[in-house]
Amino acid sequence: MLESKYVENKDIPYFDGEVSKAICDYPIDGGGKDMIVGVQNFDGDVYRIIKATGMGAYIHVTSELAEIGLKDELANSLSGKGGFDSIFVTTEDLKRQRMVRALDARPTAIEDIQSIETSLSKCSETERTSIIQSRLGQGLFRDKLIKYWGGCAVTDCEFAPLLRASHIKPWRASDNVERLDVFNGLLLAPNLDVAFDAGYISFDDSGKIIISDFFDNQHAYSLRITPKLKVKSKLLNDEHKKYLEHHRANVLLHG
Repeated sequence: MLESKYVENKDIPYFDGEVSKAICDYPIDGGGKDMIVGVQNFDGDVYRIIKATGMGAYIHVTSELAEIGLKDELANSLSGKGGFDSIFVTTEDLKRQRMVRALDARPTAIEDIQSIETSLSKCSETERTSIIQSRLGQGLFRDKLIKYWGGCAVTDCEFAPLLRASHIKPWRASDNVERLDVFNGLLLAPNLDVAFDAGYISFDDSGKIIISDFFDNQHAYSLRITPKLKVKSKLLNDEHKKYLEHHRANVLLHG
């Protein structure tokens, strides 16, 4: 037999549905020793406690949790720990899947624009067009970034047709003034733009690159993204810093 309960005030991870399925898929009401299994969330807290009555139930649920991608940190322990016979923790694979799910769930450009339609209706036609074009990486915002940076803000590339206008504080999180603020933008080579937008890289207040723990060194290097990269210091202004702070706190992927 399998029973479970949630720990109050603990985040429930996306894979909890699979945990529930593992419990429900065992219909046998048997007897035997009670064994306690803890399941951790991405914060490292036990958020769900499972009681397995009998060895058959215990083997079933621990096998199913392993199939989900969780790892029993007490697998080699004979005595358990803190009242638990098994504690299943999240793995790097699950953390990567979590990041992919979060990125896939981000709104599209059209959805972003539709979400502020009420705000846009109060703008002049010229301002409305500029704000919409800024979300698409075009128009006045891009022109201002090209004029300000003169090329990629990080590399030596000056071939404007391939450079992308990237908001530091994301367009969807900005107000209409911030969406057109030249200091809320970096002109970036495509590989840097995608990594920056997805939160795999950011920059500190001096312009030095910060590479997320979720960005494997081998993959980063294959894109020529290395710890040596830095935003051009002569053009990095104090006005950029509030936007960079937002990016580090809300966009950069943290382990």
